[in-house]
Amino acid sequence: MRFLILVLFFTSNIFANEFSVSKIVHDHQKMNELVEKTVRAVDIQTRDQAQEFVVKAVDGLSIQKHIKNNKIYGELLFRFSKRPDAITEFLSAFIAKTKILGFFGMLVASLYFSSLLGEMKFYLKPFGIGRAFYSIFCFSFINGLRLTSTIYIFKDHFKASSGIFLQTVTYLSADYPVLFKLSHLAHNILSTTISY
Repeated sequence: MRFLILVLFFTSNIFANEFSVSKIVHDHQKMNELVEKTVRAVDIQTRDQAQEFVVKAVDGLSIQKHIKNNKIYGELLFRFSKRPDAITEFLSAFIAKTKILGFFGMLVASLYFSSLLGEMKFYLKPFGIGRAFYSIFCFSFINGLRLTSTIYIFKDHFKASSGIFLQTVTYLSADYPVLFKLSHLAHNILSTTISY
């Protein structure tokens, strides 16, 4: 029900104010105001309300059981509802034309580079262990390169949201020791690359 209220509130803002996407998108202050109005309309005060809201939003979908059993989605919604500026900062990544073009250029270059690396594996023994390790190395290297490039390109837009995500994981990781160690590793990596 709250999801429906949120959608109705957002659409009423669109029709009442002669909503122009291009004006909102290019004016960060207007975008921030719209996000704050929307967050206030939802009015999430507790973590339980956030989890209940997330579960109701996916009611009837096949992922409902997964979302109901994992508290991370409700915790993320709760933390993001307290920081509307992080939502605005994250959404502004989809507006930055030069960064998006750079991202797609990096993606095309990494696809070409991965095909070159893939061709080299045919010089190895067909069913050898070296070929398997080479394939795992190429997969890890290319995807690591893509991830670090994406973080580097959009680091200004991911500062607040990455901090919220890591706080959420650290908060929920008390029950999961491996997740706790991974959250500290991710915190160390992101604090040096993004410096949030």
